[in-house]
Amino acid sequence: DYHMAMIPLRTRAARAMANRSGYGKALEEGLWCQREAETLGILAAAGADVPQVVAHGYRSIVMEYFGSAESGALRLSDIRQGLPDAPGCCAAVLRNLGIFLEAGIVHGDLSPYNILYHDGRPVIIDFPQAVLIAASSAAQALFERDVSTICEYFRRQGVAADAGRVAHQLWSGHALRRTLRRRTAGGIGDKP
Repeated sequence: DYHMAMIPLRTRAARAMANRSGYGKALEEGLWCQREAETLGILAAAGADVPQVVAHGYRSIVMEYFGSAESGALRLSDIRQGLPDAPGCCAAVLRNLGIFLEAGIVHGDLSPYNILYHDGRPVIIDFPQAVLIAASSAAQALFERDVSTICEYFRRQGVAADAGRVAHQLWSGHALRRTLRRRTAGGIGDKP
């Protein structure tokens, strides 16, 4: 279910990847780059705080740089205590998770290790494991795990956020808007 939710594959390619052959491994690397670039493009267009893709090829992606001439932006995991404006940063990360939902995507592995902190704002990175909500029965569980991980980090930074409540509010709001869009597009009385 997880792999099928990412990108549908032709039978030969899927078999090669499942068997971990050299051809299959090369395909996986290429798909990883393609998937990451496509996901970043969708999320950037939706207004999320993610790097812009500058260029990408079969096995590489060049992304927007965050940092100074001396060093790159810190990951949240590198900031153990004393995150400037922790409540604002937490709100911004959660707002981004809402944007991801509206774009039909769940990060799937969100943690302080893949959130940069630059110029007072978070920038979310590392999307090769992202799943399409419409194609994955695991999307909600992955989303809830993402929210729980983030809320736990910010709890250690002194920000009180109830992960269960936050995840429920964001997911429920997304589900309601999705149902309303379907009904508007399909006509009154259509089943969600």
